[in-house]
Amino acid sequence: MLFPHYRFEHPITGRIITVHGFSYVLAAFLGPFWMAYVGRRVRGVLMAMIVSAVYAAGFVILIGASTYTSAANGIFMLAFITPALIALHGRSTVFVLREDLRRRGWMVGLD
Repeated sequence: MLFPHYRFEHPITGRIITVHGFSYVLAAFLGPFWMAYVGRRVRGVLMAMIVSAVYAAGFVILIGASTYTSAANGIFMLAFITPALIALHGRSTVFVLREDLRRRGWMVGLD
């Protein structure tokens, strides 16, 4: 499954966080800000910033590569690879959240 539904539960406080479809959109476009809001930990935000920087570098490389190809190939690259990069960025940010919460002792489950 490309975008799994997660349910995180804190064992002591009972706080529940669910991550589903729209959470991936927020994670893709807000990245570290979404991580700060949901995860509330500096280490997770820093990891989300690193993930965002890697995907931003990939996007810059994509734009640069699309200018050196023919117009049809450039349009194809920008039209199909850009949404894929955005979706993968959201997925990677959610996985950073998953690993951060798991390390902190939260119970992780799939819905």
